Amino acid sequence: MYDNAVVMRGVVVLELLAKAQAALSSEVFACANATGEAHGAVRGLSASAANGVVSAMAVASAGDQGPGPDNLSLLKQFDGGLAGRFNVLVRTAVDGSYPGGRVAYAKSEYHVVSLPFDPSKAGSFCLNSLAELAASAELASAGTCNATVVEAVLGEAAARVEAAAASSGLHAYVVYSVGGGAACSVTIMVRVSQDGVIGPNGPFNWSVEEEERVP
Repeated sequence: MYDNAVVMRGVVVLELLAKAQAALSSEVFACANATGEAHGAVRGLSASAANGVVSAMAVASAGDQGPGPDNLSLLKQFDGGLAGRFNVLVRTAVDGSYPGGRVAYAKSEYHVVSLPFDPSKAGSFCLNSLAELAASAELASAGTCNATVVEAVLGEAAARVEAAAASSGLHAYVVYSVGGGAACSVTIMVRVSQDGVIGPNGPFNWSVEEEERVP
């Protein structure tokens, strides 16, 4: 029964990570709180399974630290507690009994598991890039607004951002618009994605974005 319970624990945690993968790839998160929003997307997710006389359940907790967590080594590449990964604290509960109920098994544990990406990487790159683009827009739009000049400056800055993202294993997409008038009004949006993150159900994309208006 014990060996069966260990395997079932791994099965439900893997299923929970598959649900986390789906949740993380289904929306675009805010750059300014990328890690917090990522944890919020998986908090409360659960999975359960049964095999004969053994049943198991896993529930994702609020953070990535807990009372005496350990790793599920049977999950191999999804073991947790590693720097540079999206670590998730999971509580598992396994119950079972032999026919007749003379022998019963029940155990609740905490484990840290992970998906191989760091949410803060895309979030930080996005915010730094947005600050660089905003600074370029402010410099180019100082004085009388010349939309053509501002757009040219932003185009060059966007190309630098996109090249820097590619060299960091990310993908950046920059959109901007320039309004006329005595002073330019510039709106800039930066979206950054980390493509091909390996999850239990295959590769997925993790994306963040932020918008700023100058001035």
